[in-house]
Amino acid sequence: ICGIGAGTLAETFFVGGAGTVLHTTSRGLYDIGPVPRATSLRACTGDSRGTLWVFGDGGKIVSWDGTRWSEEHSLTLNGLKATWGGWVVGSRGTILRLLLGWRRIESGTEADLFGVWGYESSGVTHVFAVGTLGTVLRWHE
Repeated sequence: ICGIGAGTLAETFFVGGAGTVLHTTSRGLYDIGPVPRATSLRACTGDSRGTLWVFGDGGKIVSWDGTRWSEEHSLTLNGLKATWGGWVVGSRGTILRLLLGWRRIESGTEADLFGVWGYESSGVTHVFAVGTLGTVLRWHE
């Protein structure tokens, strides 16, 4: 297991090698994987509508609607490592953002990115990504 993310308030998901996806609710822990044709999965996130996205090696992005998996076009073959609020970061400076489909954001770096986090203040969203070689990136809108 190498990634953890929340779906709705009462759900948590865990992802890992060989397309493993585990789901925990107040009723217990369930295996909802494996993700079709998946290698190692590294990160996951969900939304209040019950959609789960999982991310992994080779640019893999797959969504779960509660009953079936759907592959999504990721615009990269680079490994995807971390996610926050519709943002995904990964190898070789990869940054993707979910805006009516996945969009590539130019990072200006080739450093591997391993973490992403953000917050909103006074109507402005601030997003930070961190990676190798002391890389810290900031984006705001």
